[in-house]
Amino acid sequence: MGDKPRVELREGVVYGQGAGRDLCADVFLPPEPDGPVPAVVLVHGGAWQVGSPAQLRGYGFLIGREGFVCMAPEYRLSKEAQWPAALHDVKAAGAEPGGGVYAIGYMPDPDE
Repeated sequence: MGDKPRVELREGVVYGQGAGRDLCADVFLPPEPDGPVPAVVLVHGGAWQVGSPAQLRGYGFLIGREGFVCMAPEYRLSKEAQWPAALHDVKAAGAEPGGGVYAIGYMPDPDE
């Protein structure tokens, strides 16, 4: 069991900026990828008011074992910034080519 490849967790990877501060994510890298792999963005629950990426660690490891890169981004909660700031942060994490998972080098840009 100890010789099996493991998912690598990188904590606090900066994926963007929000209101002048770094936005960070936990990134789960699959064991022994053989080229570009698809990415999944895991968004924690909490009605945009509470929660953190740490809630999704189990899912990140599980999905990473299946060969996907997983990114669990933090976003500005409603006590820090008004809606729709959280939505903009989540979109920056993965929905836009050139940002998020693209910017930190884990998903191939389809335009290249």
